[in-house]
Amino acid sequence: MASSTAGGITRTRFRLRYAGSLGLRSPDRPMLADYVGSSDPVEQIAAMADLGFAGVFDNFLTLRDVQTQHAMGTACERRGLAFGSITLRTSHANRPDWHRSDSESRAAIAHALNNAIDAAGRVGSTNITVVSNADWSLPREPQISAFAENLRQVADRAALRGVKLNLEPTAGLEPALLIGRMAQARDLAVAIDHPAVQLVYDVGHVTSAGDDPFAALSMARDRLGAVQLAGAGRTEIGTGAIDWPRLLRAIRDTGYCGLYELEHRPPNDGIDGETALLSRLREVDDQINDGRDPPRHPAGAAEKR
Repeated sequence: MASSTAGGITRTRFRLRYAGSLGLRSPDRPMLADYVGSSDPVEQIAAMADLGFAGVFDNFLTLRDVQTQHAMGTACERRGLAFGSITLRTSHANRPDWHRSDSESRAAIAHALNNAIDAAGRVGSTNITVVSNADWSLPREPQISAFAENLRQVADRAALRGVKLNLEPTAGLEPALLIGRMAQARDLAVAIDHPAVQLVYDVGHVTSAGDDPFAALSMARDRLGAVQLAGAGRTEIGTGAIDWPRLLRAIRDTGYCGLYELEHRPPNDGIDGETALLSRLREVDDQINDGRDPPRHPAGAAEKR
């Protein structure tokens, strides 16, 4: 692939459509905080465009002010980047109570969803990640039933606004949440059976659950709404026991043409860690080559299967 080097970081055109994080664990700690020297999302977007990324995503978009959201959307449009997943949340640490069926919880869900859909529209995102809290003092099945019914009630609204609600199984990383395994998320999506309700294939969560990433991909492939890349414990791709080039080829061969969201941390703090992350990503991407040209998509195209 054609590449150049500046500031110790290789700028390259990747084979797959990678997206960098504008906030993984907090809105003020994006993937390239030290390289850019700022947590400002607009500056992060510019840097990621320069480095050859196809897009960005932001777990904390709904917590940013409206002016910042508009600025992020404008920056992505100007630089030709797609905007990937955003997360449905009510505060830094909280999500709506999808597992409850009382009127107060449903009103809170509707409010949070409207807020997320509006935020998605400002940046051009079509993917909203959905997870649910759980109350483990109560039986699980009634909570699953409430989650399903709540999703059915809002799925048409999401579809009318052009967004998908992607269910994310969260494994042992988030034990307080309701859906932990890909099989559970798939069964829920099948039960709802709505085109606006899809799945997040998050390799980090899958491997943290002890599941085989290839088997989990087979479960998700017919409802693959978003792809997020990390090893167990949010380690960077290219490390650990996963055959990353083989797995990335398998994802691509499902027909998925959305973003590959990098939801992992650098191996070390500082610009050296971020440089190492980018170098390892390039090494893995180079190994994907099987004679195919890189995929070509219109700048800023919506994420669709």
